Amino acid sequence: MNLPLNQVITGDCTEVMREWPENSVDCIVTDPPYGLSFMGKDWDKTLPPREAFDEIIRVLKPGALGFVMSSPRQDVLWRMLAMLEVVGFELRQSAIFWIYRTGFPKAYDVSKGIDRRNERTQEDFQKIGKLLRTRRTELELTQKDVAKHFLSKTGGLTGCVANWELGYNLPTSEQWEIIKKILDLNNQFDYIIERSEAEREKIGEGSNPISWGNTSLIHEGGFKSDYDITEAALDDAKKWDGWKSQTGLKPAAECILMVNKPRSEPTIVDNVLRWGTGAIT
Repeated sequence: MNLPLNQVITGDCTEVMREWPENSVDCIVTDPPYGLSFMGKDWDKTLPPREAFDEIIRVLKPGALGFVMSSPRQDVLWRMLAMLEVVGFELRQSAIFWIYRTGFPKAYDVSKGIDRRNERTQEDFQKIGKLLRTRRTELELTQKDVAKHFLSKTGGLTGCVANWELGYNLPTSEQWEIIKKILDLNNQFDYIIERSEAEREKIGEGSNPISWGNTSLIHEGGFKSDYDITEAALDDAKKWDGWKSQTGLKPAAECILMVNKPRSEPTIVDNVLRWGTGAIT
């Protein structure tokens, strides 16, 4: 069987590779789902099925390399490495790291969270979350349909709707008025939103340049992300001012795991001469 050359093939990769002969591919480069549940998306809730990696190692020639991208977050990185090892890949090489300037810390601000909590309870979070989820479903809207009304300052979609529905946080009073119109809600839970934030005094404004790759758009007319600088209101909030959640490191790197199918020959020279794989330049 002659494998397709210089073609884009669409379909389930596991099913596609099942049609390919064993030991027929020189190298595989893949950027699979990481299992982060990015923005609550179903496609990223778990790693790809093991069957996909079983097919990858089957079609690779002995000694051939695979480059598998993964998140640097330790729990999902460990799961990816464990799966690759279980299906038979060797992991003796060092990983390659893609370092970039985009991305921003997504840490939860503990001080602001204390101020926002005030008299709220977890039951309040769940009440709002259940209401939004139920009403959105009744109207046959997706989370994306609702989220497009709450774009980031750069015009991108955020995970705010998913977070509200899961009970992670609550809309601001301004966001609440918007979402009531979208979902045709009554004023039943206005009291939760109204009491949800202790008043934080605005003491200034900040602005971060937005960058892509190695280019930072800080020149005149470049894109910037503006934000308010506020002062903690409650005593406990003042105590924890400046503290963030533990998962708040800036995601400025991604791992490219360099793995290989075990050689069939006793030496690298023998493997290269037989299969044309196992060496790098």
